[in-house]
Amino acid sequence: RELATELNKDTGKSITEDELKAKIQKVLEKITKNELLYQECQKNNIEVTDEDVSKKFDLEKSKFGSEEEYLKSLNIDAATRKAEIKRDLAIKNLIDRKIASNITVEDKEIEKYYKDNPDLYKKKDIPLEAAKDEIRKKLKLEKIADSYNKFYAEVKSRAKVEYLIK
Repeated sequence: RELATELNKDTGKSITEDELKAKIQKVLEKITKNELLYQECQKNNIEVTDEDVSKKFDLEKSKFGSEEEYLKSLNIDAATRKAEIKRDLAIKNLIDRKIASNITVEDKEIEKYYKDNPDLYKKKDIPLEAAKDEIRKKLKLEKIADSYNKFYAEVKSRAKVEYLIK
């Protein structure tokens, strides 16, 4: 399904063999990342309740006319989608526990960012106090992304991953 989604992005276009191989590699890496992170969830006893899964499932399907339409758009059945949601939520909880909850942004970092980016704030007459929350969120997201990449690199380095498709 992942590969079909990736290939459908280029509907109507012909792609070269190298482009196809790159798309396959991208999908394999995404699947590998999800699997390694889910295994890390299991090692860390990350639990997701059926209630949380149902809430997310219901939220997603509410954007469609019916559950049938929702599932048809994904080309999947309800049980499989709920299993995917459970994995996704577990990974999110792992990231929250291992990374996001440990990230802080100091006022001096906010002030430095404000000073270093005058085009975004000073030239628009936006005072530091008015920009603080926005800058804090931006810097926190950057730190989370950086820590996530380091965390995943560490997880992957401990795993033995071998792709047999050439």
